[in-house]
Amino acid sequence: MDRLLPSLTEFCDYVKSVIKKIDYERDEKANDERLQIENSFTLRQLITMFDYIDYSDIHGKKILINLCHELFSNKNYTFLFDSLIKIYKAIVPNLQQRINNLVELISDIRDPPSPTQDVPEQPIQSPEAAPDSDEKLNKHQTLLKISELKFKKMRLKDEFDNLYKDIKNVDKEIDMNMLSELREDIKKCDIEISTLTAELNGSNSNSESLSKQPSETATANGSESESQANSEQFDPIECAYHCLKLSLCLLEDPELKTINPQIRSLCDTLIVENISCVNEEIRTLAVRALNLICILKLEVAQKYMPLFVKIVQSDKKDVMLEGYKAIINCIMAYSIPKLISNNSGLDTSVDQSSNYAEEATAKILSVLTSLLDNEDSDVYTAAVEGFCKLYMTGHILSAKLFSKLIIMYYSPLMENSVRLKACLSAFLPQFSFF
Repeated sequence: MDRLLPSLTEFCDYVKSVIKKIDYERDEKANDERLQIENSFTLRQLITMFDYIDYSDIHGKKILINLCHELFSNKNYTFLFDSLIKIYKAIVPNLQQRINNLVELISDIRDPPSPTQDVPEQPIQSPEAAPDSDEKLNKHQTLLKISELKFKKMRLKDEFDNLYKDIKNVDKEIDMNMLSELREDIKKCDIEISTLTAELNGSNSNSESLSKQPSETATANGSESESQANSEQFDPIECAYHCLKLSLCLLEDPELKTINPQIRSLCDTLIVENISCVNEEIRTLAVRALNLICILKLEVAQKYMPLFVKIVQSDKKDVMLEGYKAIINCIMAYSIPKLISNNSGLDTSVDQSSNYAEEATAKILSVLTSLLDNEDSDVYTAAVEGFCKLYMTGHILSAKLFSKLIIMYYSPLMENSVRLKACLSAFLPQFSFF
């Protein structure tokens, strides 16, 4: 096996060459669907083969990390994220480091600095700038500094928002000096980002300032036209899809147990705002990501439970199914009484609060049971699977609902519902022995 397997550096170079070939064929042979599918399958298998490579090669490990970042940042390779995240977890075992890296990538994808996008490519294309290796290194360091400042700005804004919300609470003492300091730090981050971006743009123009003035105006017009072309090519729907897929890779990590400032800022700035997106696929991914965040903290689940109920009542099929799964997962994680305990803003007595809890529980269950009468087989099958989970975990115990499930199992109208039959045939015998 050692003789057959290549070194990590060699294999990374080989995968890079395959990616270049696939990128070329994607543009040149876009109409050949069979070739595109074969290329996707080949690249997925090559990524999977990294599981068997020895990671003791430190130089190759750095190359692999850079390769993962390039693929994560490329919108054409979102289909690889599920395989790629497994490799990335193996080479970056620290959870906090993975969170920082992926959140930085998401920030760069959402807010790409337009002048700096072309900067790494220009020294490679122009032969005059090729010998300047120190200038390349400085530009690379500046790009990393800009990414760090963006991440710092997101963290400061999250702290500022949390502190600002406490102003409405009369019982809490607010440190106004801390609030003003956070505001000033955010402004400083904005100023540093703008100055670094200007320096990058200025260094690019200075490298060409030795030529004549007419050529300067021509290159300026060319850079303006390129920036306009880049802005036209920037699709907010594609960007949101790309960022949400990358966020799901981060949130589906079993090692993630709590909500830290990065995850909270990701929830507020990306996930929640895309739940109201016009695109159905974007809304589906946003609801799925919010579901994963709600499982991490009870207060977040209590906050967004009414939103999930509304999604189940009024949204389209795929989004509705994700909202239903989110409700089921939150109930299994916390139980219905805990989810609705803090939803009432009134200071009620014990009897009133118990009545409110009963009404809220009945409302949630009525919304969920209404899906059993849906005409779509995918909808009522998913509803049956959810209720079976709640029965098996002891969160509900309703004889009326149980009889409904038995009727659906023996109904001749459900003969073609193979998934529903398989679920109930496994559930009913097990539950009867509890």
